Amino acid sequence: MGRILADDFVVVWGTGETHNKADLLNDARTKRVQYEHNEDTVRPLECGATPRS
Repeated sequence: MGRILADDFVVVWGTGETHNKADLLNDARTKRVQYEHNEDTVRPLECGATPRS
């Protein structure tokens, strides 16, 4: 995983919690999180900022 993630990688979970590459590698190394096989699905991707009221 360390070879495929960019050094500036950041993931934001649905809860708003963020993790960077080091966090993910540490979680996997310490077995705090166990990763499973995931299948990609086709989903529309929306990019850009949405103004908030």
